[in-house]
Amino acid sequence: MNLWRVVLGVVFCAALAGRVVADPAPPPDPRLGDRMDSRIVRESAASELAVVPRILVAPLRLAWRGIGFPARALTNFEGRYHIVHAVIRFVSSLDRMRGLRPTIRYVSRFDPQLGVTYYDKKLFGPGSSLTVTIGAVLPALTFAEASMRFRVPDPYQVTLDAAYLKRVDYLFAGIGLASFGRLRANANPRSRYAQDGITNEAVTDIRIVPSLHVVLGGGWSYRKYGIGQRDDPGHQKTILDDYCEGNVNGCALSRVDPKRVPGYYTGANFFVTDVQFAYDTRAGTRDPLHLWYRFELGARYAQSPSREGARWMHFKTAANLGFPLGGRTRTLAFRLALEMIQPLGSTPVPFSELVELGGPDNFRGAPIGRFRDFSSVLATAEYRWRIWMWMDAVVFTDFGGTFDKHFGGFRPDRLVPDVGGGVRLHTSSQFLMRLQLAYGFSQGVQLMFATSTPL
Repeated sequence: MNLWRVVLGVVFCAALAGRVVADPAPPPDPRLGDRMDSRIVRESAASELAVVPRILVAPLRLAWRGIGFPARALTNFEGRYHIVHAVIRFVSSLDRMRGLRPTIRYVSRFDPQLGVTYYDKKLFGPGSSLTVTIGAVLPALTFAEASMRFRVPDPYQVTLDAAYLKRVDYLFAGIGLASFGRLRANANPRSRYAQDGITNEAVTDIRIVPSLHVVLGGGWSYRKYGIGQRDDPGHQKTILDDYCEGNVNGCALSRVDPKRVPGYYTGANFFVTDVQFAYDTRAGTRDPLHLWYRFELGARYAQSPSREGARWMHFKTAANLGFPLGGRTRTLAFRLALEMIQPLGSTPVPFSELVELGGPDNFRGAPIGRFRDFSSVLATAEYRWRIWMWMDAVVFTDFGGTFDKHFGGFRPDRLVPDVGGGVRLHTSSQFLMRLQLAYGFSQGVQLMFATSTPL
């Protein structure tokens, strides 16, 4: 009897084992959130937040795929003949620490900057650098820049900058409500003025802790203004045409009104002292894996050498917040920046030193210098994703405006939006190439292309 029980038990176990082998559990399916270790992982909220940016950048991705075929052909051609490598070897040292780079900067409605940059990253030892840039687009534009950076014993870093810039196509669209009134009238301001400018600065960067930096600086600046150049008389005007003193129906005095353009005839000649604080949780990591934020606070005191000259304070503050979406390859970033000029005497602050919005580095949907006043508010949202180790793409929107002293006259309807996108090829310290396209509502399309610019 016991033998039969043993036999039946063996048969039952064999049948059960056969069923298990014949009907195995389905393999893990990553599309359902399964893992090889049998744990179930749900999509994070960050991945769900990325749905809207993905929809917004879909046209750019399609355009990028459209140029993928010729790009691959050029890459294969370069891989076969090594033309770029040969050019780099010709214009730089074997260790790539010294060399030459072309400098190009084109912004819509302005003359392009063309020049050459010499760099030396070991002239003063490890951690030091020398950069010299010269160029011209005669007779409209001449520029020269020099920057020396060297490390003294940690945690200090000293930077010396000197620059000269002369151009005849600066844009002036009025100050405050005069500028905003042109926007309301859907006018496209084209008043141009000329400027010769020299700037010298010395800056010391002190790293208190990896996340906290204090920057102390000082310098001297000089500006001289003149009548701008009309490349197209039918569509552009000089500052004298729109801001003439005297007869409103003409320009009988042939003189720019100093009340509407303060400092035009006296120029700007002043010394500055700066102090800035920056707290950044990234602490030198360009693409962190977790939520990061950065706070900035700065103040500048400017004083004319003469007793009757202008004096003012320039305050800046900004808050940045970043959300990594999928490791280090995608980031959603927000920024809110405030600026304010506080005059300290009866002499007006020169118009070129007022707070400005417009240009490829702040309010990107407007020309350089489009808005001027004593204070500004600018909110920015960006979605960046990495295309390659040293290349990324970005889509953005800006929302900002300029206002009177102490943000007087601030109203939401005076904030102007823009949208745009771009591609950036960079190293750890500078942009090798930037291509940016933005559309400002009532401002039109703004295009920017630049090489060899600071990061």
